Amino acid sequence: MKTGFLSCSNYLLTLGLLCFPFGRLLKKHDFIYTSFPFTSLPCERYGKVYEQIGIRKWQKAVPNVSRMFPSVVPRKAIDARMSTAEIEDMIQETCVAELTHLLLCAAGIPLFWIWPGAGGCIMFALDIVFGNLPFILIQRYNRPRLLRYMRLTEARERRNQNASINSQQQQRRGA
Repeated sequence: MKTGFLSCSNYLLTLGLLCFPFGRLLKKHDFIYTSFPFTSLPCERYGKVYEQIGIRKWQKAVPNVSRMFPSVVPRKAIDARMSTAEIEDMIQETCVAELTHLLLCAAGIPLFWIWPGAGGCIMFALDIVFGNLPFILIQRYNRPRLLRYMRLTEARERRNQNASINSQQQQRRGA
């Protein structure tokens, strides 16, 4: 039993350590956040369904790679001065994180062979429920919120650009 647990734990730790650089190597701009599997499903109600499981309370309690490696992973705090491009980067980062955790779920399947029987099943379930599912849910909760914020920022940027153009036109007329 002890050997199975240690073998599974070492396997999961190694996977996690290898998946982090893998996720960093992915080109986040290749992720199309407006299509499957990254768009909100109708049952998710643009992330509102996750509020029913208290995600606002517990999402800050789970480990966050951007806090552990701030020089490698972009910040995740929304700032009123952020540009549309910066918000879009954050949205694409949620896609990378979600895909990485989905791959980690699939990569947990060998746990059944590493520790045959109930032990491997329990380790697989724990890996899914505690190691990956919370992070997938956080990405699926935050992405629609970031998309709404990006649309508001785009509108603000257009208004500012139009105001600047109007101001320049008025200056030309007055000169």
